[in-house]
Amino acid sequence: MRSLIRHRFCQPVSFSYMMEVTCPVRNHLSGQSRASKQNLFINARLIPNRMLRKNFIRTLEDFVCEHCGLEVKGTGYTNHCSKCLWSKHVDNIPGDRSNNCGGMMEPVGVESKAQEYDIVHRCLRCGITKKNKVADNDNRATILGLVAS
Repeated sequence: MRSLIRHRFCQPVSFSYMMEVTCPVRNHLSGQSRASKQNLFINARLIPNRMLRKNFIRTLEDFVCEHCGLEVKGTGYTNHCSKCLWSKHVDNIPGDRSNNCGGMMEPVGVESKAQEYDIVHRCLRCGITKKNKVADNDNRATILGLVAS
């Protein structure tokens, strides 16, 4: 039997209990999209970390930066504006676009590791910090400004 999981809707349960008709979590999730269900499970910590997908999901999409208004051409790996380096909090796992926060993520610093640089972003809505790789087309002056600050 799999390990017991505790969540706020039911008493300690096993995974098999989630498949029963009487489970309030299952009843609540009926009719919701898969992304919404996955987000609820992740946020409620109903799925053990070992079962979560951790690898990057490539999502090719263009967007307009909500901070500076630049039209950014996506490469499938683009998650921040190349001019101002601001991002938007939309991912739980890089590329999945399933986070409901939607807050603007301010670039607050730069970290280096093995000759690779990461921009550190902090969400202005929920406060989480995430690292994003520096892209080839990112504004070097803005990056240097982050390093100096």
